Amino acid sequence: MALRTLAAKASVRWFTTPGCIFMISSVAPCPLGIAMEIGIEPTARHAGDLGTIPVVIEDACGTGHADAAQRSCQALHFAGDATMTDTEAFCAALARAGARA
Repeated sequence: MALRTLAAKASVRWFTTPGCIFMISSVAPCPLGIAMEIGIEPTARHAGDLGTIPVVIEDACGTGHADAAQRSCQALHFAGDATMTDTEAFCAALARAGARA
């Protein structure tokens, strides 16, 4: 199944299906929302509750309300359930991983 199809079907309920945890943990990146405060933060928290460590690329996330999105990012930073990064650092990490492979 193509990554775009996986991303289009992603939702919080996805994490409750055992096979999907494997699928999501083996595919990166897997966009799970558009607005940080509405879809991304709750999905990242749910993933953390289920033992999956999500990687949130902060500058690649949209917002519905800028202040609410900032509070969501602060909450994720504080809770420590997600790895928070930006596009530049994420791409650099992928390049390093590709160089080692």
